[in-house]
Amino acid sequence: MKRTTFLTMLAIALGITLTSATKKVHTIGDSTMANYNTSTEVKRGWGMYMQQFLDGVEAVNYARGGRDTRIFYNDHWTAVKNAIQPGDYVIIQFAHNDEKINGVDREELYNYYMTHNQEDKAKALDTRGTTPSTTYRAYLEKFIDETRELGGTPILASPVCRCYFSGNIIKRNGKHDLGDNYQVLTENGLANGPKLAADDHTMDYPYHMQQVAIEKDVPFIDLTKATEELYLSYGSAKCHDALFCPGDNTHFNTAGATLVARLCAQLMKEQGIMTENIVIPAELSVSPTAANLGEGYVGQEMLQEFSLSGFGLSPEDGNINITTTNAIELSTDKKTWGSSLTLPYSAGTIIETFYARVILDGGDVNGTVTITQGEQIIEVPFTASTAATIGGADVKATWALTENSSCSLTGPAIVVEESLVGMTHKQFSSGFTWPEGSGYTTSRNAQLVEIEGSSWPAGEIDESPARYVEFGLTATKGMQLNINKISLYVGAWGGNMMKCHVKYSTSDDFGNPVTMLASDRMTNKTTYAVSATPVIKLKEGETVRLRIYPWIDNNSSTATGKYLAVGDVNIEGVAFDPTGIEKNFTATVQPSKYYDLNGRMITKPSKGIVIQQMSNGEVKKVVVK
Repeated sequence: MKRTTFLTMLAIALGITLTSATKKVHTIGDSTMANYNTSTEVKRGWGMYMQQFLDGVEAVNYARGGRDTRIFYNDHWTAVKNAIQPGDYVIIQFAHNDEKINGVDREELYNYYMTHNQEDKAKALDTRGTTPSTTYRAYLEKFIDETRELGGTPILASPVCRCYFSGNIIKRNGKHDLGDNYQVLTENGLANGPKLAADDHTMDYPYHMQQVAIEKDVPFIDLTKATEELYLSYGSAKCHDALFCPGDNTHFNTAGATLVARLCAQLMKEQGIMTENIVIPAELSVSPTAANLGEGYVGQEMLQEFSLSGFGLSPEDGNINITTTNAIELSTDKKTWGSSLTLPYSAGTIIETFYARVILDGGDVNGTVTITQGEQIIEVPFTASTAATIGGADVKATWALTENSSCSLTGPAIVVEESLVGMTHKQFSSGFTWPEGSGYTTSRNAQLVEIEGSSWPAGEIDESPARYVEFGLTATKGMQLNINKISLYVGAWGGNMMKCHVKYSTSDDFGNPVTMLASDRMTNKTTYAVSATPVIKLKEGETVRLRIYPWIDNNSSTATGKYLAVGDVNIEGVAFDPTGIEKNFTATVQPSKYYDLNGRMITKPSKGIVIQQMSNGEVKKVVVK
């Protein structure tokens, strides 16, 4: 008998509960907290760096860009609840997207428009928006109550400030208090509310979060105040340069995200929360502490970003040396690579990003990244492996999108046809400049899609979770489908204000997506090549989904006549039967159903390979002679 089985049986007999699960800290929130692909984006969410300040517990970041409290509750909260175990913590940060309609509740406004025969206005509404004193509070209370029901401990963290300076202060709306400029829904529709006194917190999201914390006896981490003080210590110009993405007042770079995570951990420790698990290093630390890059293909670059931080270093001025083994290369800019780096620091402080990569040559990589500062040495294991190539049927799904949205499929798989969510098809148009190497000319068409209602909201700084174009591919019955390439072209039509995210995911709820593209403003009538070479192994019935999330980067007003262009979408891979193929088909076998290799049911098998479902439920492939 295995030791684990014996111990489990003994524990049951003695009435003892055994648990081997590591306590977790789950973080939920918006784009300022979310995960980002460090290979394709400069944005960083502070939830990415919580693990750096925790010991003996695991940080799991569920934050998603573009979510307000309502949308996160409806589309991601169930997945979080399924992961919460007794003793876990849940850190909750929202408000950036709750204030999308200037303090008006989106559902109330939508219903108003629909009941007043203003369907066009209803369809043009942003999908996000809650009122701070009502629906915002209500959803925070839902997160709290349901976390407690599962034995977890909720923690409310007020939203980080936007970098909105006015002289030497952070503006009121930068602190998520809309008291200077907000709207209310009246019996006659939307109206501007009166300017509120500085001590009137009616439209102050962090204030209402704090009140919920007091009423529900929940720990409250005032990140709004903490980040305000952080920004002011830098000053406007330095704050933008040191902590934020270029041209962005909301989203952090690595240094900014690391500092906010450190602030959160420090404030938690000061309040006596998880004191035995929170570590605020006064010396050098690196995140992640181990780099396991998984599988790639021969010739593929495998890359890991590291966040290096140190406070109170001795001597106060000096250098940090980084070296590697086993063909691992280092860089600070992903352009110049070498086997070593020297990073200077001053005033006893460093917050730096560096990268390590390896190009797979067919074998596995087991190496070390070594960081040295004075007598302190940190060794980070670095591993990557080469995916085995498996013989099978080549699969390729292509949506040309030149004259219709149909898909051309070769090989055994099931196509998930194009779907438009919160968007509509406009037309197929030519006149685009295609990337060099595409082989396409301006005569080639691409599909144009636009937002439902034709009017893009003003002030959007990130994707909307309820607005996207989706394609997908599913492994057919009895087959495993290994996806090894995803590619497409995206672009803009109607101006230079269109931005988009391109992501893929294997989760039914599109959880834990991988970002292929986080575009800047796209040039009008220009398409951009987007591609990835993932190692995705789909079992039968599992699906890989590709989504494009567009928005208009326009703060001043709504916009019309703007279209997302999509063309030549491809999802490729290899399908095979992990159990092998029965080469002899005899009449004594009693199948209940037949399928072709595209997953379509057939009444009578012809010569070739077919999928056979037996009366006992077994599924296998056979060769019909």
